[in-house]
Amino acid sequence: MKNINAFIGGLAIASCFVIGIRIPGGGLILAAGLGLALPLFLIIQFVIDIKDKNGSWMINLITSIGLLTFGYGSLFKIMHWPGSGILLTAALFLFFPIAILISVFKGFGTSQNKIARILAGLGGYTLSMAILFKIMHWPGGEFIQMVNFISMSIGIVSLAILWKNSEKSSSILNAGFMLKSLFVPILLMTMFLGLSVSKSILDSFVAIEDNVQKSSIVHLDRGNSFKNELQAGYASNKESNKSKAAKIKYYSDKIDSIDKQTAQLIEFIDKIKMNIIEKSGEMVVIEKNLDKETIIWKKYDKKDPLRPSRINAIAIIAKDQYDVPMHEIIGEEISNPDPSKDGMKLWKMLTDYRANIVETLASSHEKIDSLTGKGIGELRYSLKSTSINMFKDSEDLEKQITAMLAKSKISEEDMGVIKQVYMELTKQERFEEVNDVKNVHWIGKTFDHSPLVAALASLTTLQSEILNARATAVGHLRSKVSLRD
Repeated sequence: MKNINAFIGGLAIASCFVIGIRIPGGGLILAAGLGLALPLFLIIQFVIDIKDKNGSWMINLITSIGLLTFGYGSLFKIMHWPGSGILLTAALFLFFPIAILISVFKGFGTSQNKIARILAGLGGYTLSMAILFKIMHWPGGEFIQMVNFISMSIGIVSLAILWKNSEKSSSILNAGFMLKSLFVPILLMTMFLGLSVSKSILDSFVAIEDNVQKSSIVHLDRGNSFKNELQAGYASNKESNKSKAAKIKYYSDKIDSIDKQTAQLIEFIDKIKMNIIEKSGEMVVIEKNLDKETIIWKKYDKKDPLRPSRINAIAIIAKDQYDVPMHEIIGEEISNPDPSKDGMKLWKMLTDYRANIVETLASSHEKIDSLTGKGIGELRYSLKSTSINMFKDSEDLEKQITAMLAKSKISEEDMGVIKQVYMELTKQERFEEVNDVKNVHWIGKTFDHSPLVAALASLTTLQSEILNARATAVGHLRSKVSLRD
């Protein structure tokens, strides 16, 4: 029976290594190994331990349940199934600490090495907490890992003392307990391999981030050139042609309104970027332009509110850090992002921005006051925007936008630009299935276990799209006025 169970345990362990070598069907093999072989191994091992009187039945039961829960949590985490957080927390915060506590204090009164037992248990407990905080992307994980390094070092020495002094019968050292404990590092290795990203891919994200930053500046400059033309036209006409100057001011005010909304969104995204960089342990205080070793080349400046910060992603050490972006932007579940996190706040700001910019483009008055540049009377054209966030494809999206626009009175010359801007700023809110998870939100899909540099690239892409939409809108408003005499 022991040999057969060792074989079953070997199958469970072998299934973990398919993730590392990334063979086709690895997910199915892992599910079979952890979902079927592991529980079968633990059940048989429990029976063997009880029959051989190998340690306390209670400790064996609790550690078996804890290991099974940890195994299932690891499987769910790798496969991106919901519920992994609950399973991993139960194993690392409940079952393992209880087993450690019982192991330490069983036979404590007659032990000759009470302090060694306590220190060994403390080492095991801090290891459990360090693993939990790391996997769950909780703040404070770095500090706990530092404490764990010290306590585990002491714990290993304490275990050596217990072994030397022949407390081999101690619950904390029994063979069954130690054998099952081997699964923990193996499962951890499997999890981290399953969620790891190669250096070449990380370097690709760095290149994408840099190129998109440059595109953002191109879009910003394009929009600013249209705006500057209007400002120059107003300056040259405010005395000689007050009527034209008033019309220029009317559309310049619209641009200012769009720019105010754009600046708020650009700044918020920049704050997210700085937050995840800093919480990943990187330096964001130092600003040094074009320095290869410095991450922040140019900080966001409210005096130039539409210009995103300039980031040198190649200088980031923690390029593959996915704990912080996941925790700060999504939370735990990709199908149900935490509304208190930055991701859902960003989503709302994006949809609000889309509505505001198209409504600003669509609205216009019949007459403009020749002195103040303000619209007179009721709006001749206007739009009441609605949120369209679910569509089959771009053709279906365009049909839905056309139907929405048909319900409002909009100028024909504005129709095409409004439709273009709305489409460019629209994201599919929910996806039917992502990595076997149903009904995944766009925020969850975009930032799910996203390495730091990938998250930065995604956020910078959003800024570029926003500045592109702004440039299109500003260019259209600029075209409303002929600056030639």
